[in-house]
Amino acid sequence: MIPHEHLRYGQVIKTRKGKKLEKVEYENVFGHVPKCLLNTSAVERSNGTLRTFMAFLTRATNRFSRSAEQMRAKIDVFRTYYNYTLPHGSLTESFAGKKIKVTPAMSIGVAERPMNMREILEFPYWQTSICK
Repeated sequence: MIPHEHLRYGQVIKTRKGKKLEKVEYENVFGHVPKCLLNTSAVERSNGTLRTFMAFLTRATNRFSRSAEQMRAKIDVFRTYYNYTLPHGSLTESFAGKKIKVTPAMSIGVAERPMNMREILEFPYWQTSICK
């Protein structure tokens, strides 16, 4: 396989000795990614949030998904909740002279207010994935 000419992909390689971080290396795999943009904190934060909210994604648990389809459905519901219902502490907007916490969907203008779980579960959903 040949990667797309515009693909930019880099790796952060962390070497540890016991619990101590010994060395961090940056490697471009495809194209060129500036060293300042190679950062794992956003991905690690996302994984931490998923594990916090979804027991079946933790490392040692008795919770599990019976199938990949069931797991994808759970993650879809969580992503919708996270983006449309849960106000984020780092996202605020001024409203009537007050700062209010908003959801990611509100901050980019696709929602006017947080949705409740009933609205999420009753929302018409069409599968758009080409991979089934």
